[in-house]
Amino acid sequence: MLLMTGVPNLVAVPDPDTFKILPWAKRTGFILCDEYFQNGQAMPFSSRGILRQSLVELHQRELEYIIGLEVEWYLAKLEDPMLAIANVGTSGKPGESALVSAVDHSFQYLLESHNPEIHDLLCVLAENLVEMGFPLRSVENEGGVGQFEFTFDPIPALQAADTIDLLQKS
Repeated sequence: MLLMTGVPNLVAVPDPDTFKILPWAKRTGFILCDEYFQNGQAMPFSSRGILRQSLVELHQRELEYIIGLEVEWYLAKLEDPMLAIANVGTSGKPGESALVSAVDHSFQYLLESHNPEIHDLLCVLAENLVEMGFPLRSVENEGGVGQFEFTFDPIPALQAADTIDLLQKS
């Protein structure tokens, strides 16, 4: 395909429905884009474009795709970023990992006895997600040390895909 000769042939078109002000950086906005070739043709490998086409096909069959996101993640306290020249590595030889420590005690699952240790931080994270318009349902402890989970209300598929994309980049 002649059009697939590199990024200069692509145009990123912002989707205004995805615009968000980052609550922790009030003067910074974030927006997702759709990819097109310079001739206006949709880029065939655009994940948002592929999802949109699938949703059109579902709609034609009078179906709707609704997703409830569950995002598990780990929280650790940064002790030393290990960014001294001796630690950063070189091409082909990665540097040392940052030195981190646990933020709570022991393995737990839905156990809240240690939440006071990290309550303030979890509140800041939850408040920022809600301020960004994400339909946050719960913040929970999971099984591992420092492992947590956000759950979100069920939402349409494209909104869910955009939400998870924004969460990964935030």
